[in-house]
Formats: sequence, structure tokens, C-alpha cells
Amino acid sequence: MRARSFAVVLAACAALAAAAGCTAGPDAVNQMNGSDNGFVSAAAATKIYPIGNRPEAPTVAGMLLDGANYSLTSDRGHVVVMNFWGSWCAPCRKEAADLQSVHATTENAGVKFVGVNIRDEQDPANAYDQAHDITYPSIFDPSGRVALQFAQVPPSAIPSTLVIDATGHIAAIHLGSITAKQLTNMITAAS
Repeated sequence: MRARSFAVVLAACAALAAAAGCTAGPDAVNQMNGSDNGFVSAAAATKIYPIGNRPEAPTVAGMLLDGANYSLTSDRGHVVVMNFWGSWCAPCRKEAADLQSVHATTENAGVKFVGVNIRDEQDPANAYDQAHDITYPSIFDPSGRVALQFAQVPPSAIPSTLVIDATGHIAAIHLGSITAKQLTNMITAAS
């Protein structure tokens, strides 16, 4: 019996060691995947795109958590902050107050905010918005279709935040939890 327990523990340790060995080293998957972003999903990183070298944002449309329809083209002429989040995401909870704060301070300047709720269910997503006093709308996108549309600038981590300029081009992306200062700098760069 004792030998059998030892064998089970040994097998579990071997499986964990093998799994850990798959995450790094010279044979690891290329995280750049042909892109110049070079982001690793676990690392927070910001990229600002200079005017004239900004990728065009895709045509994004979807149903909001409140049941209304949203289209990114309806916000053309405004800087748009698009934040990808989930109620299950601890870093999303960490950044929620900063996002709401920047939304409140930039709304009168015409900056628009829209969340994209990803891999979630509607009731927890609505509860998240209420718990964090979020006043901007969010697209309900449990399948992640909106994120897939951003092939040139993928929001490959949750949370991720994109800033889209008034002409409909991606001015900046931040992967990972964002602070009010980082987001304000991204919005300034987009203007």
C-alpha cells in the first residue's frame, strides 16, 4: 500500500516537472507568432503606435450587457478605449477602479469607453459591473469573437486595453492590468 502511494506521488511529481519543462527553453513556442508585438501574455506591456503607422481597427459590433447594440463605427470621431475583461479575472478587478476613474475624467473631453466581456456569463458580468460601479457599456462576447478580429494587434491577455484614435486606427495597446496613469498616457498619445 505504501509503495503504491509513493508511486502515485512520484508520477504526479513527474507530470508537474514535465509540464513545467514545456513553458520555457529554446524549444518553446515563439510568442511573437510572426508579429512585431512580442508580447508574452503573462507580462504587462504597452505599445504606442506613431501617427501614420497605426493599424486600422476592425469593424466591431455586438450586443451590450444591457441588451442594446454597439458598433465601433458609431464612435468614429472620438478616441475610444476598449478594455477586454472577465468577471473571473483577478487583474481585471485590480484595474476596474482606475478604468472607471479615467472614464469619468475624460468623458467630457469626448473620450468613449467600451468594455468587451470575454469568456464569461451574463449574470456574473453584470454583477461585476455593479460591484465596481462601472458606468460605461460592455459588449457581451463570451466566445471571444471581438478579440479575434484584432489580428494585427491581438489583445492576447486578459485584461488588455486598446486605445483607438478618432480616425479608427489603433493608437496603443496594453496587455495586462493597467493603471490610471498608463491609460491616461495612452489616451494622450492617441489624440
